[in-house]
Amino acid sequence: MKSWKYTEIGAVENNVLKVRRSVTLKFLVLSFLLFPTVLFGQLKVSNLRIENQVDPICIDAVKPRFSWQIETAERNVSQEAYQLRVFRGEEVIWESKKVVSDNSIFVNYGGAKLSSNSCYEWQVQIWDNRSRATGWSSRANFCVGFLQKEDWKSGKGQVLNFCQCVFHPEFSGPDNDIPEIPLSEGQGQDRAG
Repeated sequence: MKSWKYTEIGAVENNVLKVRRSVTLKFLVLSFLLFPTVLFGQLKVSNLRIENQVDPICIDAVKPRFSWQIETAERNVSQEAYQLRVFRGEEVIWESKKVVSDNSIFVNYGGAKLSSNSCYEWQVQIWDNRSRATGWSSRANFCVGFLQKEDWKSGKGQVLNFCQCVFHPEFSGPDNDIPEIPLSEGQGQDRAG
């Protein structure tokens, strides 16, 4: 009888070891499959703003400024570099090179002159202090209003779109000239005037 009990106990122990190996193997396989998601899935760019607004419909900045935030659950993560793209439709009208900078607030547009009464999209990707890239963010929108005095006058007789319906606070009517708005020292830099 002793040999039978030892054989049964040995078989049970053998089965327990097989189960442990199976669970360990499944855990390792699952870990390797989830590793890229855990490592790279937590770092992203969010809260995209232009001129400190989310998807503004009428900005008057000749060289608009972009801002964004890093979103991660990890500690001690900071931006080391960024790259911006601006689109008009599907055409890329400006793409910065990879800029080594931790600046993510009021980054200046550096492309060709934007057109009055036009809409654009933009996106950003960043690299963190561990050399990980976020990939491109989702696109954010912005529309440019009238940038020059002539633009206000050229809208006469045309069907107005949503950008043209946001009137300048000093605009006195479609038949009147646009009054000169006195600027204090330093005001209006990089702005239409």
